[in-house]
Amino acid sequence: MRIILAGGSGLVGQALIPLLSAHEVTLLTRRPLPDDLQQLHANVKDWGDAVARYQYDVAISTIGSTIKQAARAKPLRLSIAILSPTLRAAHVVLSSR
Repeated sequence: MRIILAGGSGLVGQALIPLLSAHEVTLLTRRPLPDDLQQLHANVKDWGDAVARYQYDVAISTIGSTIKQAARAKPLRLSIAILSPTLRAAHVVLSSR
């Protein structure tokens, strides 16, 4: 499965990456990271267009605040979007059972 992960350099993203090792994971970042994973670099305002250019099956966002900001920032929201029409159809079938 082709997965795009925003927030992969953070605490939650780094914990999630090993769990996705059976899949093709690309990190969506603002700037290059010292990581061996595939990376897609784009300005945040262009992330939608950048993701649309490639055919990912799933998009995951673990974007939150930094640990330094966590005391006053909003809590992390984990978002998962199923982009593949085939996977969406399978999800609907499984959800209706």
